[in-house]
Amino acid sequence: MFVEHSDFVWAVIASLYIGNVILLILNLPLIPLWVTLLRVPYSVLGPLILGFCILGCYSISSSLFDVGLMIIFGILGYLMKKMDIPLAPAILTLILGR
Repeated sequence: MFVEHSDFVWAVIASLYIGNVILLILNLPLIPLWVTLLRVPYSVLGPLILGFCILGCYSISSSLFDVGLMIIFGILGYLMKKMDIPLAPAILTLILGR
């Protein structure tokens, strides 16, 4: 990649640096806003996050099947967390198992 398309690689690296500088410039004045977001109670923040997740999942392919699948895996993840089942070994089992 560096030999054949070096212009593209260096453009990507430069864009990462420029993006980080822009992010720093935008986020420094917004620190008080991010602090107030931390004070929002979970009973309000949880449903908002869930709503945005459902909206994003539906907007990708306009399929209610995808939304249902997201909800099923969300419930499965919640149950695994409640039963203290570690996530990493379960994912490795699904990927590497038969």
